[in-house]
Amino acid sequence: MRKILTSIFNRYLPGYCLLCERVLGSDQGNSPDHLCCHCRLTLPLNLHACRHCALPVPGSDGFTQPICGSCITRPLAHRTFAPLIHQGAGAYLLHRLKFSRGEAEGHTLAQFMLAQIAPHVAKTPPDFLLPVPLNYWALVKRGFNQSSLLAGAIGAKLRIPVEDNLIARRRGPAQRTLSRIQRQQLARHRFIWRGRSQLDLRDKYVAVIDDVLTTGATARQIVHLLQQRGAGRVDVWCATRAEAGAG
Repeated sequence: MRKILTSIFNRYLPGYCLLCERVLGSDQGNSPDHLCCHCRLTLPLNLHACRHCALPVPGSDGFTQPICGSCITRPLAHRTFAPLIHQGAGAYLLHRLKFSRGEAEGHTLAQFMLAQIAPHVAKTPPDFLLPVPLNYWALVKRGFNQSSLLAGAIGAKLRIPVEDNLIARRRGPAQRTLSRIQRQQLARHRFIWRGRSQLDLRDKYVAVIDDVLTTGATARQIVHLLQQRGAGRVDVWCATRAEAGAG
């Protein structure tokens, strides 16, 4: 019912920009990113980012895909995409998605992810998308998983299946309350495989979907779990990238 009502509202009521709340003109009324042309230009794009962890790399020439110092010796993933820097309007949209169940904001972020990712995976898409899970009680309290929402939107557009039940997160403190070192220590034992034991991941291409990449501790543990089970290539796709080390 919720989806039906949302589709009716979107079709017959004027659209509003998610950032400035102005009514979108007739030429923008069905804009998939729910932003006016002015606010779209204010988003902090992550233009010169490390190919393995999406950390902004100062001094990049913009023509070659840079690699940060950490990823030269210990790359986070085969390829990491994060189209927005986690600040300003980018952080605001993600906060609305995460804590106010902002489905429109989620689809906006998914559109920016698609714009960056689609050209790179058109010929060789992942075998499936793997959203980063919430622990059980966090999921009950919040009522939805923002990473699953992003994965669903991206998977539907690129026609890639989404696997929601292959890994589980143990209960623990919210990561936003932890320091960088605490996040890294906690993530080492926070995720467990609970998927089908017979699932063959040998040479599979998997994309891990998350909302924000901060230290990279969560992503690194999940990438490691998938590689242990034989995955051939593992990417990390996020909406925003915090300007912190990926270690």
